[in-house]
Amino acid sequence: MSDDRRTWFGAYLARLRRATDRSQRQLAERLCALSGLDSVTRHEISRWERGARVPDAWLPVLAQALGVAVGELERAAAYARGERDTVPGGPSASLAE
Repeated sequence: MSDDRRTWFGAYLARLRRATDRSQRQLAERLCALSGLDSVTRHEISRWERGARVPDAWLPVLAQALGVAVGELERAAAYARGERDTVPGGPSASLAE
């Protein structure tokens, strides 16, 4: 997995979170409430947003919490893992957005 791709994915998640006006802690609480699990913390959200981890198992609930289609997050995660050659949103999408 390329560091640039993971960094892009993390920044993408952070943009989506900020668009919902939630802090990392608030997003973690929302994910726990939606999933019925208490295993996501603000620290885990931070790891995702730094590109340290791709939250594959959490993508469906994360999509629900962020108000985006799960397919959108799945495509972004596939890009981060190196399974796609183009940035989701088309080849003109910038890694630095």
